[in-house]
Amino acid sequence: MSDLHRQRAQVLMQQGRHAQAEPEWRQALSGDPDDGGLHAQLAICLAAQERYVEAATEADTAIGLAPDQSYPHYARAVIAFDRNRLAEAAESAEAALRLDPEDADYHVLAGQVGARQGRWTEALAGAERALALDPEHVHANNLRATALVHLGRKDEAGATLAAALARDPDNADTHANAGFAALHRDDPAQALAHFSEALRLDANNEAARAGLVEALKARHVAYRWMLAYFLWMERLPSNVRWGLLVIPIVLQTTIAGVANANPGLAPLLWTLYGLIFCFAIMTWIAPSLFNLILRFDRLGRHALSPAQQAGANLLAVLLTLVAANAVVAAIGPAHIWAPTKLALLLALPASTVFTCDRGWPRWAMAAITAALAVVTLGWCFVGVVVNLKLVDYEATADQAFRVLPSLSSCFIAMLLSQFVAGALQGVRVKR
Repeated sequence: MSDLHRQRAQVLMQQGRHAQAEPEWRQALSGDPDDGGLHAQLAICLAAQERYVEAATEADTAIGLAPDQSYPHYARAVIAFDRNRLAEAAESAEAALRLDPEDADYHVLAGQVGARQGRWTEALAGAERALALDPEHVHANNLRATALVHLGRKDEAGATLAAALARDPDNADTHANAGFAALHRDDPAQALAHFSEALRLDANNEAARAGLVEALKARHVAYRWMLAYFLWMERLPSNVRWGLLVIPIVLQTTIAGVANANPGLAPLLWTLYGLIFCFAIMTWIAPSLFNLILRFDRLGRHALSPAQQAGANLLAVLLTLVAANAVVAAIGPAHIWAPTKLALLLALPASTVFTCDRGWPRWAMAAITAALAVVTLGWCFVGVVVNLKLVDYEATADQAFRVLPSLSSCFIAMLLSQFVAGALQGVRVKR
């Protein structure tokens, strides 16, 4: 009877019906409560339902019962990986490999840990070790292709995915990876086809849904250029990426100084300054801006995740505020132009709130954005009442300076918020 429950549970797990598989594993365990392998299987089943504390307890029980078996260590590695506890995942994966170095799944998991940490050479090594054991291993082929793309070896990645699809044309994960490889090749039409097929095969494939959104946005030439820049940045080491974030600020500061010292060159230099400024702004707000555009697209509005929809809505509110301030500024003196620019810059932190991981990183970025929004609204209010000549400018400005930070410090805070956002976007909350 225990074997029957085990077989039913395995079939249900393969179908992704983890809630239905759980009672079958428990029935199997009731007949053999000291079977470490069964406890490990139940642990993975619970982790698939995001019941991580129970899953970790079952994995520890499995290891306690069968410390010399590899699968309980693998189960604990899977759970730690799902919880973003990568050091624990790597340690448990190594323990499983020491006990059984001939299991391709264990090598894949070790490679996936490296991939999530951005160590693509390690990810590729794990995938290739798995493929040496099982050349048709689907997850190993997908991991290899993903690593090759991030290492800039796009042709090899394409060949790997083409071979995988030839063997198994109905694998949703492979289609999703083929879609991302097509995006890296600047072929959004092919990417869209692969992501659509992946979602047809598996409507709950989150990677394919996220890729579909990128492919839909890449239909616009401007976003395609930005996406090529983002994907290029993604392949760079983290320290180089941080350095590139500083370059536009240094260039703008230098150009402004030269323009002020050389009036004859000022028109050309200020034009260059504006282009660099617009490029910098677009690198920060382009994802949310084009998500907003997709809100008006028949397919796009259904592809956006709740977080992407919320980010697009927030940006729409801010752009409305900017437009309203610009209209008021246009009908009177220019005292409100600085607050209008500040309102535009508020789009920088606001556009990153929903790109941070759920939990404290998102709440931290939301708190920073809210604080900056309060100050921005204060300056916008001052600008409006002054421009409409409801109050005296000098007196109101003097009172505002006593309560609000200076405009220059606000501009600096907006820019600094992007470095904070970059750090928070790299954080994965441990579950």
